[in-house]
Amino acid sequence: MANTKDEVNVSKMYSKECLLSKDDFIKEFEFKENGISSEEANDKLHMYGLNEITRC
Repeated sequence: MANTKDEVNVSKMYSKECLLSKDDFIKEFEFKENGISSEEANDKLHMYGLNEITRC
């Protein structure tokens, strides 16, 4: 038998981030809805390099 809505504790099953509204999530994690600028992407590329997996 499936659990009823009252029996499921969402905050226990998932972290608090799952319960935040979209606006609160963006605010808390300092996201930009439209992504980062080309300049910021270029800076991160120079700082961290390409997003690649290397073989050992």
